[in-house]
Amino acid sequence: MLTMQYRLHAHIMRFSSDKFYGGQLMPHPSVRHAGLEAYDPRFAPDLPVRAKSATSLPSP
Repeated sequence: MLTMQYRLHAHIMRFSSDKFYGGQLMPHPSVRHAGLEAYDPRFAPDLPVRAKSATSLPSP
């Protein structure tokens, strides 16, 4: 059985651990409390954020 996962923050993986692994699945320390920037550098807090207006979005 899988006991250590390396991709999800502890709060996110808690559901699958409880539901599918009987609470035995644990996050690796490198991701346990990682912020979004650890997963994707586009989420780095020092990068500027630009919002697009609704008029610039493509029509469905």
